[in-house]
Order: sequence, then C-alpha cells, then structure tokens
Amino acid sequence: MNLRQPFKNHMACPNVANGSMIIQNSASTLNQLNLQSYNFAKKFFKNDIHYTKFLNNVDEYSNSTSESLQKILKIAIIGVPNSGKSTLINQIVGRNVLAISKKVHTTRCHARAVLICDNTQLIFVDTPGLVTVKESVKHHLERSFLTDSEEAIKESDLIGVLHDVSNKYTMYKLDPKVLRLLYLYQNKPSFLILNKVDTMKSKRELLDCVRILTGQSNERDQHSYHGNSITEAELQDIVNEQSGWPHFKDVFMISALTGDGVGDIQLYLMKFAKYGKWIFPSSVFTDQNEVTVIRNCVFSKLLDYLPNVIPYNLGIEIEYMNIASDGSVIAIILINTKNERIKNMVLGKGGSTIRKIATEVEQSLRTCYLNDVRIKLVVQEKANFKQNNKNDHFKQNNKNDPNALIFDQLG
Repeated sequence: MNLRQPFKNHMACPNVANGSMIIQNSASTLNQLNLQSYNFAKKFFKNDIHYTKFLNNVDEYSNSTSESLQKILKIAIIGVPNSGKSTLINQIVGRNVLAISKKVHTTRCHARAVLICDNTQLIFVDTPGLVTVKESVKHHLERSFLTDSEEAIKESDLIGVLHDVSNKYTMYKLDPKVLRLLYLYQNKPSFLILNKVDTMKSKRELLDCVRILTGQSNERDQHSYHGNSITEAELQDIVNEQSGWPHFKDVFMISALTGDGVGDIQLYLMKFAKYGKWIFPSSVFTDQNEVTVIRNCVFSKLLDYLPNVIPYNLGIEIEYMNIASDGSVIAIILINTKNERIKNMVLGKGGSTIRKIATEVEQSLRTCYLNDVRIKLVVQEKANFKQNNKNDHFKQNNKNDPNALIFDQLG
C-alpha cells in the first residue's frame, strides 16, 4: 500500500493569472473567492489604490458573515501509552504543541491543539495513554490517566483510535481499554489509525492486521451494546475476548514520526467537519498556557536524557519568561534537585547533558511558537519543591489566569 506525504495546506490561487486577479464587484464576492485567494489578493495588491476600496468592502462583508461560513470538528485521539498520539497531532497541526518523548506517560492530562484550514477549525484532544486502576496505583499516576480519555470522547464529535503495529505482541489486538470506550460510546463515529507501518516489512501482515482489527475475522467481534443493557463485568468479559471493532468508519496507515499518510487524515477530517461557530479565536493554537507548554517540553527532554524515575523527582520552575511583541520568547527555567548527586547527574560531565537538553528544548519550542526562542536552564539544589509527578498549575509573569490560551503571535 502506497503511503502519501503529508498534505500541505497551500492551496493554489485559482483566479490568478499573469499577475492579475479576476474579480467581480458584487456583494457576494467573498463567497466566490477562496479565503486563501482573498488573503493573497490583499497582500499582492496592498499598494494598488484601484483595489483598496474593493478589498475594504470585502473586509466588511467578511466580518459580517464569517460565522455563517465557519465549520468545526472536535476529535478525540485515544490509545495506549506511547502509541504516538501527541506526535500525530503535532504533525497534523504543524507545530510541536504537545510534549513528546521516548518514554511512556509523557502526556499527564488531556490538552487541545487547534488547526485552522480556510473556514474550518479542527480541535484535537490529546489524552494520556489508557491505563487500568491497578497500573495507575502501581506507577503513582494522576487521576487524569483514568478519566481524561472518557471526558475527551464526551466532548468530541469523532474518535480516532491510534494503534501501534510495531509491537508484535499487540499488533493483532485492540487493547481492552480502547474497546471498552468504543462500546460505551459507539454512538460516536470512530476511525482507526495504524501507526508505525514503516516498521512492517510484510504487506500481507499489514492487511491481516487491518482485517482482524476491524472485526472481519471473528464473529465474536460483532457484539453490539446499547445503553445500560449490560454490566461493567459483562462488558469486561466481552472486550477481553475481542480483538477488533467492526464499526470503524475508515482505516488509515501512517507513520506519525515521518508524517507519511498524515495528510490523508487531515483531508478526511476537513470533509467530516460541519457548519458551526468556532470555539477558539483564529489566533489560538492550544488551550495550554505558556508555562505549561514550556514545563512539559523541558520535562519531556529530561525523560529522554535521564534514567529511570529521576525526571519525576525533579522540580521545574519558571523563574522568568517574556514574550516580546514580535512573538519571540525568552525564559529562565530552574531545575530543582534534592541533592548534589542528582544535580551532577542532570548536569552531566562538564555540563554536557544539560546543554543538550537546553538545545532540544529551544528547537522544540521554536517549532511550537514558529518564532525565535531562547532558553536558559539552571540546575540547583533545593530542599522543598513540587515534583514533576504532579499535574500542578504554575503562575506566569503578568498572567494570573492559569487557563489562559496561547495565541499565535504571528496571527
């Protein structure tokens, strides 16, 4: 099966030829112009007085009718830990909005990423990897690991199930926790995303995987559940025996890491969107505040570079942060440690480890803000501090609202 490169949202301007645009002086012009074509016109003809009055009129018309043209879709992405949910969403929205690392449980609570294409707003709800109560207690995980996926589904219009086919032990079976949610919310349309297909060498294996995960190979996978007609214990028995789900609307084969096939998902979601008022302003790309984004980014890099549970026993504190009028970011971040041994481990020989972490944090945040970011990491010993295994909110400089949205400074 051929995998396509990610769809790039650069639509051709259909009415531009030989340096001029074909326009009609009528009140319905905006409906006839693609929104990107219109933006192109504003930029292309900004110094041409013959078009100034026309473009101003279109601006007024746009402001008065934009809500009636808006489309929206909310998508919950669910899956087991480390299946690539955050990586996939970052690929689709074109920003490193969500923290990612090689270790499990990087995402600690649900977060939203926003993409606007023309008149359509896509809202992706990223969720922590699904765990059982036993796993949550064993790994001292927050309550969000047990509740956020279900909450995300409740608020969403569509469910995307991400399944890692690189794991030979689980590639032919959907996780029971995923199947449970699909049963409970089978009134919501869902689609299957097979991730890491680039690791599979056999096309036959991939097709067999699709057949089994879509419930085509076993009559036991054809169960139907409605309302309260079944107990939780009975439902658990069903999902433990079941391998696939027969009600998926579509199946996509992708590599979230490289972006192969991701563009097909974006096109699919655009077609699925319905007319409705946008939830977020056009300049917003996430519901996380700046401190949360920076903290999560630093934490994800600590997970990549430090062994075992060390990152969970550190404290990340934003000492200073400033976002300039041009959108560039400067921040000083304190990494608190309990003792000198851990401090030296974080620093690395001659400070090599912390320099690598700082470099990767800067690179990741630049692809989030699409602007220049300067970060300084300071490692210090501190007697009392809040550790990273708690989902805490931190105050920002000059921002008292911990739920403040991040705005695109370029917008």
